[in-house]
Amino acid sequence: MYTTHRVTFSESLLGLVLGCRDEDGAAIVVSVKERSAALGICEGDVVTKINGKRVGDYDHVLALVEKIGRPVTLDVERELEPPPPPPPAPASAVVAPKQSPKPPPPPP
Repeated sequence: MYTTHRVTFSESLLGLVLGCRDEDGAAIVVSVKERSAALGICEGDVVTKINGKRVGDYDHVLALVEKIGRPVTLDVERELEPPPPPPPAPASAVVAPKQSPKPPPPPP
């Protein structure tokens, strides 16, 4: 599952370092400066839109970011952490049936 976040940058520097995700070439945030983190951008976020328009791969994102003036709005997707597994069920106590003593052998 993913969540989507929209962040608008008004300064010329975004304070992000982007990388290219191996499996699909998407632009992924690999480093975040403090002010960008304060806006809600996290390492691992994937850029999906710029100014409301869907973007393609890493190269497309870089070209648009350089060409577009400021302010610029990025939409990013963030993969949600899977929920933690439920705690283990309490072990049920297994009680062995009480064994009665063996009866004495019959007399000869």
